[in-house]
Amino acid sequence: MSEPVPAGTKGIEWTLQSLTRIAWQSRLDPRVHMLARKLTDPEPRREDKMRVLVDELHRRFIPGVDPSTDETIAILPPDGSTVDAEDACVFVAAAAMSVDIPCRLVAARYGHGWTCWVSYEAGIIWETIDPLRQKKPDREPDEQILGPYPKEST
Repeated sequence: MSEPVPAGTKGIEWTLQSLTRIAWQSRLDPRVHMLARKLTDPEPRREDKMRVLVDELHRRFIPGVDPSTDETIAILPPDGSTVDAEDACVFVAAAAMSVDIPCRLVAARYGHGWTCWVSYEAGIIWETIDPLRQKKPDREPDEQILGPYPKEST
């Protein structure tokens, strides 16, 4: 008999599949590729390439205060639009994949709230980063779900 699936897990898996599909398709946009090449070509290591992509996300977006969630940042210029953890992950993953850095999305749950991170291949290991640079609690997530490898989801 299989173990019961925790409530919400299927929805998170579906969300990761959808976001992965969007990032995988977005990597083909010439604007994404040109921006990613411009930023990452000078960098020798994948870790450095990912850092400059996250830096670009933060350069383009101003951290803002949204009373509904602490994982949202406001777009420049302040027009009321927002970017949440999922949007930030798609931005970084699409740019990284456009320059041949394999990425997967990761959902992490602390208590009842979920957030999204990007895992990327860094040589023989995979590293996980938080594009929003949120302060992590002083404990491991209660649950983590690894999204599909992009080629599996298309």
